[in-house]
Amino acid sequence: LESLLVQLVYQFLAGYPDGNDAGHTRSDALFQLLLGNAPDAGQPLASASTLNRFLYAYTRRDAELPPEERPALLAQRRAQLE
Repeated sequence: LESLLVQLVYQFLAGYPDGNDAGHTRSDALFQLLLGNAPDAGQPLASASTLNRFLYAYTRRDAELPPEERPALLAQRRAQLE
């Protein structure tokens, strides 16, 4: 999850404001280096669909709950998959 967030932050800073822009950056050697990976076209970063699932997994309704009642991100993702 941390690498997805870092990828989104670097994309945003580079002028790619949403997850759909991952198609332009996922094989870019500079972005791979920024995320601590060796540049390798055979091992691209997260795709647009993966980043968008990450972006929308935590909803505004979840954020409005008191912290002790908020679902854990991984538990929420597991429940969505089931």
